[in-house]
Parts: sequence; structure tokens; C-alpha cells
Amino acid sequence: FLYPFDLKIPQCILFYLTTVFIQSSLSVRIYNKHKTTNLRTGDYSHYHNIMAMEFAKASKENSRGRIYLALGDSMSIDYYTGIKGGGAVSQFFKFLGPGWGLIDETFDGCVIREVPFDHEADLITLTIAGNDVISLLGDPSRLVVKEIVLEHEKLLARIRKRNPLSCFIVGNIYYPDTPLTAYQHDLLKQLNAGIAENVEKCEACLADIYTAFFGHEKEFLCNVIEPAFEGAKMICKLFKEQYNRFLSLSLIHI
Repeated sequence: FLYPFDLKIPQCILFYLTTVFIQSSLSVRIYNKHKTTNLRTGDYSHYHNIMAMEFAKASKENSRGRIYLALGDSMSIDYYTGIKGGGAVSQFFKFLGPGWGLIDETFDGCVIREVPFDHEADLITLTIAGNDVISLLGDPSRLVVKEIVLEHEKLLARIRKRNPLSCFIVGNIYYPDTPLTAYQHDLLKQLNAGIAENVEKCEACLADIYTAFFGHEKEFLCNVIEPAFEGAKMICKLFKEQYNRFLSLSLIHI
């Protein structure tokens, strides 16, 4: 702001401090009005609703096109569907319609440590950890699951820090089209439980791919672990459901 230059130095200082106090008071009133997160006390009540509200407000006021950022592995790509534009990300981007731009950072074989977390976007989808967990098929270990869940948590936190108000959709891991031992299946369930906890911690939205695919592996998968076209359609459907749910929360508060 501009200082009133006819004031003396002590008066300028007092004017500045008064202005800062008023701005701070207004900020507190706004946060109290919406019952948003108190980051110091760790009270995250109503935070997800506030993110949705602020997302909607920003989208309405923003004249530029909105950005969709796709992150992750082959669960999101076109290749295994055999159709150009047949992957989950391509289908979801088409669903979003005009006014959206796509940053597609998904690729076959991607693991957690290779996911970029320096982009900013209005909407983010992430499918990851499948390639990290393949090692469990040959040498199942609870320790490996814990390590994967921890790395997954760190990744989500980094993405969320860069995109605090964005709609952030995270998928879990499906059962492959090959029999697992009871022990291996238990480890997969533990991994997905860890992913769900991580999603909740960073106030993201869970696309429950595991539940949607279970019992439909022959229909939804090819090459044992890759999503066929029908599988990609289901993943896209889950993305849509979570995105619409996020938007519905924002409409309640507008």
C-alpha cells in the first residue's frame, strides 16, 4: 500500500502496524467463519470442504484455462488399451471438456521415486505403487510394504504442499489377473490400507480401484497386470465420481 507522505516517521510506523493488525484480524475472521484448518493445533475439521469451496471460487474467478495434471504409471496410459485416447487419463481429460489443459506425466513402469512433484494444477490424478509392489510377488515382505507406504506418504505430502487447494485424486492397487497366495493378498490389502491412510492425511480423494476391479480381472486387465480398455473406462469412472463429489462439496458452500 502507499504511505501518506505527509505523516511523520513515528506516525507512519503506527499507520503500518495498524494496517497489518486489521488485515490479520480480517484473515482470522474469514478462517473462523469457514472453520478451516488450524495448522498449529492439527485440527483438520472441515478442511476438505474449504478446499472444495476455494477451488470453486478460484475456478470461477480465474480467466485462464484450468490445468489437469496426470501422474503415475501404466494404470493411466493409453498403450495397453490398444486405442489411442483409450487410457484412463485420456478418457477423463475428454470428460472435462473445453477450458482444460493437460500436463500428462504418466508413463509405463513409473515408480514412486520417479513421480514429479513440482507442478501446479487445479486437478491432479495419481496412480502409483503398482510397480513398487511387484517385488512382493517374488519375495513378499511386510517390511517392503511399510517402506512403500512411507514413500507414498512422502510423495502425496509433497504434491499437496505444492497444490494446497487442488482436487487431488489418488488410486489404489488392484488384484492382478493371476492367483496370489493368501499371504500375498494380505500384503496387498495392507498396502491399500496404507494408501487410504495417506490419502486421508493429505486431504485427497481415494479412487478405490481395488474394489472396483476385484472379481473382474479377466474383463478389466490384460498381460496379467495392465488395464485393458474396459479397465481404463472403470478407472476413468472412479476419477469422475471423486471429481464430481469434490465439486458437489464446493457447490454447498458457494
